[in-house]
Amino acid sequence: MRVLSAQQYEFVGPEALALSGPDVMVVSFESAGSGAVTELDAGTCRCTVVVSGPKYGFDDPDAIVVDGTEVFVANSGDGSVTEFSA
Repeated sequence: MRVLSAQQYEFVGPEALALSGPDVMVVSFESAGSGAVTELDAGTCRCTVVVSGPKYGFDDPDAIVVDGTEVFVANSGDGSVTEFSA
C-alpha cells in the first residue's frame, strides 16, 4: 500500500479521481474559487503534470471524467464544467 500525501503532491483537499490509460487524474481544491488537476503515472505514482490557474476556469472543482483525450471537470463554485485535452 502507498499513501500519496498532500505535501508531496501539493494536494489541498483532493475531491475526485479518474483513470486515463496509465495515468490517474486527481482533482483538488487549492483556495476559494480555484483548483487543480494533477496527473500521476499510475505505475510509478510520479507527478507528470499539474493543470491549474485562472485560464482553466476552475471554481471549486469537485468531479472529473476522462473520455479518451478529453477531460471534463465539474466546478461546484459557479456551476460550470471545464473541458480540456488530456
